[in-house]
Amino acid sequence: MRKILFAAIFILFIRASAYSQAAMSKVTVRAILVDKDLNQRPIPHLAISLTSGRNDPSSARELKTDFAGNAEFQALPGT
Repeated sequence: MRKILFAAIFILFIRASAYSQAAMSKVTVRAILVDKDLNQRPIPHLAISLTSGRNDPSSARELKTDFAGNAEFQALPGT
């Protein structure tokens, strides 16, 4: 009886971990230039390339800023 109970709990834990997903995080980037008088100017259409620390080329993302210098995207938590 204990073996069956242990096997059922073990299978339940395996299935629960297989369906768990990491929550996506919202990342916001704001690109500005600051002059000597500390005036801020947004940088429109700046191309930004983001990669993970694992050197995986399939995880690279490229995005561009809008006219206000802002860019947003969803990403998995990580490095």
